[in-house]
Amino acid sequence: MPDGYTPVANASVELTDGVQDNTQVTALDGSFQFKDVLPASGYTIIARFTQNGIYRTAYTTGSTPIKGGPSDPAVLILLKQGAVEGTHRRPEQSAHTVREVLGS
Repeated sequence: MPDGYTPVANASVELTDGVQDNTQVTALDGSFQFKDVLPASGYTIIARFTQNGIYRTAYTTGSTPIKGGPSDPAVLILLKQGAVEGTHRRPEQSAHTVREVLGS
């Protein structure tokens, strides 16, 4: 269960670098590795995971080294479920309470 600390197995992880869209599934220890990313390339990595009907996501951006080689590790923390409550009013109606559960 994503808690911000425990690695998540079987999460979908997508790398987009302007040349390719590459998707992998994380290993049992939550790790993933993308190869064949060009040197001096900017990239975005998005992680997605659904458990018990709750969708969670995380993303990060970075760039590969100018001369190639391994990049610094990318750490993505899946957001916890939360809730937002408030009031919304229309001029012609009374106030309505709004509650939305957020899973991402």
